Amino acid sequence: MSNTLNGMSQENIEAIQTNESDLSLERTMTDDEFNGIVNGRIDSSKAFWNNEYKLEAIQRDNEKLWLNDFINKNDFHKHQTPYSDNRIFTSIETILPMALNSPTMPIVTEAIDSDASRELARNLEHTLLSLHESLDIKYSTMLVIRHLLGGMRYAVMKYRYDDSLGYEMEGGDRQGGFVVETIRPQAIVFDAGATRRRLPFLAEYVQSSGDELMLKFPDKKDEINMQLKQENKRSNQIITYPEIHFEYFKEGKKNCGVGWKYGNINLGRIKNPYYNYDEPESNFFDRPKFPYIIFNYLTMGRYIVDSTSLAEQAKSLQNTVNKRGTQIDTNADAANSGRTVNSKMVSVEDASKLVGDPNETLMVNGNVNEAMGRIAPPLLPDYVFNDKLDARQEIDNIFGTHAPLKGAGSGSKTLGQDMISQNQDKSRIDTIVESLDRGMKELYQGLTQMMCVFWDTPTQVKYTGFDGKSIHMEFDRTKIERGIAVSIKAGSSKKPDDLMERTIALQLAPLLDPLTLAEKLGEDNPKDIAKRITYWKFAMDRYSSEILGDKTDGNMDGDAMADVRAIIANQSPLPPVDEKPTKEYIATLQTFIKSDAFNKMPQETKRTLVEFAKATLMKAQSALKMQPAAPQQTGQDAASIPQGFPPQQTDATAGFSG
Repeated sequence: MSNTLNGMSQENIEAIQTNESDLSLERTMTDDEFNGIVNGRIDSSKAFWNNEYKLEAIQRDNEKLWLNDFINKNDFHKHQTPYSDNRIFTSIETILPMALNSPTMPIVTEAIDSDASRELARNLEHTLLSLHESLDIKYSTMLVIRHLLGGMRYAVMKYRYDDSLGYEMEGGDRQGGFVVETIRPQAIVFDAGATRRRLPFLAEYVQSSGDELMLKFPDKKDEINMQLKQENKRSNQIITYPEIHFEYFKEGKKNCGVGWKYGNINLGRIKNPYYNYDEPESNFFDRPKFPYIIFNYLTMGRYIVDSTSLAEQAKSLQNTVNKRGTQIDTNADAANSGRTVNSKMVSVEDASKLVGDPNETLMVNGNVNEAMGRIAPPLLPDYVFNDKLDARQEIDNIFGTHAPLKGAGSGSKTLGQDMISQNQDKSRIDTIVESLDRGMKELYQGLTQMMCVFWDTPTQVKYTGFDGKSIHMEFDRTKIERGIAVSIKAGSSKKPDDLMERTIALQLAPLLDPLTLAEKLGEDNPKDIAKRITYWKFAMDRYSSEILGDKTDGNMDGDAMADVRAIIANQSPLPPVDEKPTKEYIATLQTFIKSDAFNKMPQETKRTLVEFAKATLMKAQSALKMQPAAPQQTGQDAASIPQGFPPQQTDATAGFSG
């Protein structure tokens, strides 16, 4: 089979998929026919990919790269320790959190131009985001990234309905629920020569216990038990069986079916269960589709399998890093050099006792310098060290994970150089994010289709937005309008350059309103920050009472607080000249100087405010034909503060002289 499939043309591929291998539900076939077709399609597909790409060997070897299990210990002597500096693992795990920084946001376009339609679209968006959280899609996405970067040549995510989930209802049945999971690439078999546009056959090797299989196919319980006995397995042991998804034509229309087999048992074939055939207009999809999302990254577009991977591109360099590291390590171990012994002066027994202990003593008869000597180890040439460093650098170049991105010392002379390096690396990460976004768009569409099929009764949806507010609502398939479009918000999952964004925001601060400034600075609660800034600038009384929690009588004088804000802004207002200060004006100054807001100010600002308060009080006393109290110049006591202000020495008055 392998020879005939090597270099297979499109005509030869299609020859495998003749009517004799048709799994159409319109055909009646025996179990032997079903098994023969399924086994033939799986075997021919495996043979094609192994001949075209050596896929099974590549996946096995590349997984070992990430696991750091690719070193052949037989290549080392007993005294040598295998050396490994796994830069591939480090690079993959550096990219991972950055690519997962933000969830890919769904965006639903309303079916018609109306407020009611827009409201339904927003509710569907919230429902999809709720599913993103409850189904732990972030974890599934993490595995997708590892599979793509680690050299599996593709990644596969699957959505399915599980009727064993959810609350138990009357009669013993459960409510059921959705499952999203990332499948191990080794468990997936694509049809021979499949592309993203043409995938008529897919097999997944599913694992479950025998008991679970019998629960799923109760009509086949006896046959499954017999097969388990033939394999010497108990019913609670894990078994593996293929789930087969296939396309077939009925009345000129393309349809999808799914089937299962265990050993030689035909467990059954049915139509794709994730489509409403009785009410086609109620579906989101226009036709049934396989419930799989295929992710690609480095492909030339020839097949559904990637043409290469970053791990494979870096593999030979990783071998060089380890090889040169081993040379350096071995040379370091030999730093004490080898020992030579004069057999005429030292016996074999005495020589064997020399283990390098500083306190050991050897008695010899004659010149001790002639009894023993050392052979100096050869020094490694510089190119050994340089070759290792160069290989490490090239691996970082391939993945786009240089030292600044990892938070390691880069040796750059300026912060600007590190920022440029980080931005270049982050632009490389954008390509893997774009692959994720494409797949997430398909996943959100698949989940919408699942809701159309299974959510025939109201389902409780809970979602916590980015503003911290919780959303509770009921949602069912009647609220999914025909004609809506489900996509993703462009760039929503790309990690922003926080440092660059903050730097630009601070430069533009004088031109920005408080809310925009807080948003661009990345504050978790920008509205609260904007309110604080606004109160601080224009309503100090509210800042003191609402933000700082100072207790006031609520009669703060507006003119007095305006003058206080002017002093804080370094405008230094003068006391009123044409009219005497009111008692409310003076009381407000007194209250503010006692407040926490005053105590938290810089010393120079506090000094200016106190001097202003003294001058204001003197103005009031003068207006009442009163002489101001003579200030004391020698101490920090009550006399240094005008009458009506804090009489005792506090943080507010310490260090101020009359």
